[in-house]
Amino acid sequence: MKHLLRTYFFYLVALFLATQVFGSSFTLPVDLKQWLIAAAMLSLLNLLLKPILNLLLLPITLLTLGLFSFVINAAVFYLFLQLMPQASISAWTFPGFTIASFAVPALELPYLGTLLAVSVLVSVSTNFLAYLVE
Repeated sequence: MKHLLRTYFFYLVALFLATQVFGSSFTLPVDLKQWLIAAAMLSLLNLLLKPILNLLLLPITLLTLGLFSFVINAAVFYLFLQLMPQASISAWTFPGFTIASFAVPALELPYLGTLLAVSVLVSVSTNFLAYLVE
């Protein structure tokens, strides 16, 4: 039970982080109840569906040296967006920045690129939080 609550909290924090990083390109409703439902739905999808997909698609993941796991993350996140119609993703424009003559140019991601980036951010942040707790 403690593991489920911890995972739920991690996904709640990860969704908040993703909405802050991607701004208006990834939105969730402002209602706290909807945030709690979204975190519960995403954590259940990742706890129940993702291991099944990882097992079924293991040969492809091995052939791509693990890179296909990003596609699996994006597919689970896409299913989350379909089940949670209040959440939305649109194209995202990274404004770029310059630090001490090191410039990172502006970048525009289409819908699928934003979906992949948000799913990777959520996955990395939940794994990082789990690493910190253990």
